Amino acid sequence: MLDVNLIKEFVLLSDVCNYARAAEDLFIAQSTLSKHIMSLEKQLGHPLFSRSTRRVTLTEFGISFLPYAHSLLNAMDECESFIAANSDNNTVTVGALQSLYLYPTLSECLSNFSNRYPEIKLNVVQN
Repeated sequence: MLDVNLIKEFVLLSDVCNYARAAEDLFIAQSTLSKHIMSLEKQLGHPLFSRSTRRVTLTEFGISFLPYAHSLLNAMDECESFIAANSDNNTVTVGALQSLYLYPTLSECLSNFSNRYPEIKLNVVQN
């Protein structure tokens, strides 16, 4: 299962092409970012970046994967915005089939929403 936070780190690194700057923007150590990217590459089965002592560039696979990463992050943002816009009395009720709720992307979306909007109570109803 892909970790959305790793996807966010990949997208940022692809934008700045510099581990030190990306790590600084993410408020994490450069070594942590490097480990996260290696973990994502291992999960995907392909390298995402070509690294040299002075340059970081996307591989062909990284270039091909980038639009999917953007789509995933946009979908997460849209989901969070939809939930926030449709909240009533600071409570949002989300109905989901149990199998869908257990799907990691939705589960992570709900978790991210709760972290981003702690003042809104999230009520998940499963069938």
